Amino acid sequence: MMKEKKYTWKDAQDFERVKDFAKAADAYVELGDLRRAETLLRELERRFSFHKDLKFKLGRVLALTGQWDEAIIKLQEAGSAGIGWEETLYLLSECFAKKGLLYAAKETYA
Repeated sequence: MMKEKKYTWKDAQDFERVKDFAKAADAYVELGDLRRAETLLRELERRFSFHKDLKFKLGRVLALTGQWDEAIIKLQEAGSAGIGWEETLYLLSECFAKKGLLYAAKETYA
């Protein structure tokens, strides 16, 4: 008896596209166009809401643009995604500190 496939060819192609657009967003961040990076990452997150690396990248851009509340939410949703737990904790700590939540900042990065 054959096991039902979990993914389709379309799913596979969509996953490939996520990586391409995510790389484009990374390039925009590096080039300083955070607005364009945010636009791409929001679209990707809308389409692929399960993708924790995208949540991390969006959270990082939101933190860089001073959108502390939403950055905290996205970084917490990213959790310990493969990108780097230490960087996630650092960014969360920075967001809490910028909001004046020094105890939360200390506890997050302690």
